[in-house]
Amino acid sequence: MAKLELTFFSQALEMNTTVSVLLPDKLEKNERLRPFYVLHGYNGDHQDWSRFTSIERYMWAYRACVIMPSGFNAYYTDHQVGLAYETYFMKELVPYMESVLPLLKEAYILGLSMGGYGAMKFALGHPKKFIKAVSLSGVMNPDFIRSLPWMSHRLPVFDKIFGKQVSGKNDLRHLVLKDLKSGKLPKLMFTCGTDDFLVEDNRAFKKFLDEHQVDHRFIFDSGEHSWEYWDRNLQKALPFLFDK
Repeated sequence: MAKLELTFFSQALEMNTTVSVLLPDKLEKNERLRPFYVLHGYNGDHQDWSRFTSIERYMWAYRACVIMPSGFNAYYTDHQVGLAYETYFMKELVPYMESVLPLLKEAYILGLSMGGYGAMKFALGHPKKFIKAVSLSGVMNPDFIRSLPWMSHRLPVFDKIFGKQVSGKNDLRHLVLKDLKSGKLPKLMFTCGTDDFLVEDNRAFKKFLDEHQVDHRFIFDSGEHSWEYWDRNLQKALPFLFDK
C-alpha cells in the first residue's frame, strides 16, 4: 500500500495536526474508496497503528483508505476547557480527507481504549456518516476511569474535558437511546480481554445494549490491555467491517 503523512493547520485546535493515510498502490479510474478511520489510545499518536500492528499488511485484502489521525489525549471530545477535538474531527478532518482523496461518503471507524470510546462516540453521534464501528478494549464510560484509584492523577484532566460527570453527547448510553429513537444505528462490534482493567466497564455496556435490544457483536476473549491483543482482534474486526 501507499503511505501518506499529511500535516495541516486546524482552526478548531489552533495548531498543526498530522494524519497518516494508507491507500492501495493502484487506483482504478473513477474508483472511490471506503474511508476507514482508525483511532489510537491515550498517550498515542497517528503512528501507533503502523508501528505496533500489521494493519498495512492486513489491509492488502481490502479496498479502502485507512485514515489514522492524532487524537492527543483529548478523548475525541470538545473539552469544557481546552481543545475542540470533535469539532476538528467532524468539521475539518473528515471534509478535508473527502476533498483531497477519492472517498465514498459513508465511513467505517475503529479504535482502541480511548480510541474505542472515540469510535463509538463518533459513530453513535453521527450514524449517517459512520455506518460501522468497532471498539477494541474501549472506554465505554469515562466516569469508570475516574472510579479507579490508580487513575486519580487524571481527575483534573477529566474535569477539564468532561466537567464533573460525563453527560449529553459524551455519554455513549445517551447516544444509543437517541439513535434508537431516530431509528438510525450503525453496525456495532466490541471486543475486550478478560484480563483487561476495562472488562467490567465493557460488560456493563453490553448489559445496557442487551436491555435495550440493540443489535451488536461483543467478544470477550483472553487478553490484557496490550498491543498483542489489539493486533489479534484487529484481524477479527476487519471481516466484520468489510464483509469477508
